[in-house]
Amino acid sequence: MKPRPPHLVLFSLVAILMAGCGPKPPVALLPETVPIQELVARLRTRSEFWQGYQARVNVKGESARKNFSVHAVIVANLPDQLRFEANKLGQTVGVLVFNRNRSTLWIPSEQVAYRASKGEDLIEYFLGATIPPEAFSRSLIASLSMDQIRSLQPIPGQSRLLLHSGKSEIDAAYTWKLSPGVESIESAQVRQGARLYSVIYDPPVSLDAEGHPRKISFVSEEWQLEVKIEQLAPAVGSPESAFELPIPGGTRLVDLAAVQ
Repeated sequence: MKPRPPHLVLFSLVAILMAGCGPKPPVALLPETVPIQELVARLRTRSEFWQGYQARVNVKGESARKNFSVHAVIVANLPDQLRFEANKLGQTVGVLVFNRNRSTLWIPSEQVAYRASKGEDLIEYFLGATIPPEAFSRSLIASLSMDQIRSLQPIPGQSRLLLHSGKSEIDAAYTWKLSPGVESIESAQVRQGARLYSVIYDPPVSLDAEGHPRKISFVSEEWQLEVKIEQLAPAVGSPESAFELPIPGGTRLVDLAAVQ
């Protein structure tokens, strides 16, 4: 085999070196993030801004027990007061009221008012979804409670920023997925005891104090809710009368545990 001429050897060496210096394939980078202290401050501002609110929404639900579509008016004073009044074709089909330690579901067509020791039992009976009242109220405005904010911890090794927190007084954990650049909340994974569900915002909700959802999907293996926001505005200090539910005469009062 004849040796290659010196100029060909030199040309081959230069070609190899130039190939090594050429453009390299792009490397996937982690999203640009803000310091956790700044993120916590923004979430705290949101939480303080949305201490209470009033909303008009459309709700669709699907579960093994029921499918429904209603319009609803919601009034909330966080953390423990919520009124959810559903109507269809101009008629009230049900009113859920949670007022600190009292929970009532009134269904006019059945002339019955249900009581339960746990608010999520009434939500499950009426809407087919097992969500505690405070978690439902906060999900509608994409707002974290102060104890959740205090326990926030970033989850390392993720291509998107995930934040994990819990509630010390109950067996619950929350994982929030934030957009690249940490400008909005995209979704949340919620575990409450052995129950799991997701909250998905379409589009993602801005972390600015005034940012609020447009469409929210609550999804579990057993049920799903879709909530579309028509109107939503902060309302601090709604009157106590909004969370009282006068029961008309002749209405049966039923302990929900007795019918399940």
